Amino acid sequence: MQYGPTSEQPDGLFSAFEMKPMKLVFALTVAWMACAATGCGRAKNSATGSEATMVDLNRAVAAMTMMNGRCPASVSELTNFPVLRGKTLPLPPAGKKLAIDPATRHVVVADK
Repeated sequence: MQYGPTSEQPDGLFSAFEMKPMKLVFALTVAWMACAATGCGRAKNSATGSEATMVDLNRAVAAMTMMNGRCPASVSELTNFPVLRGKTLPLPPAGKKLAIDPATRHVVVADK
């Protein structure tokens, strides 16, 4: 059995094989540039001044509970959490406030 190029294989086979890593690097570079230009991977609400959603608040409560071993006492403790940095808390309806239910560990809208 013979190894290497044979008469059945074209001479350019090995030169094309050597070029494939270069093409891969080029393709990855183009993909990275496209993602960087379009903001690929960024959340829609990550802009400064956007409003946090209830889902964001509940995720922050869950993460803080796991990190600190206790549920945050109030929603105001969540404001400096990295996930919510740069976001404002949602405004509750008149006569209501945002609170954390200690039983469910979820942010709820409660009476003042």
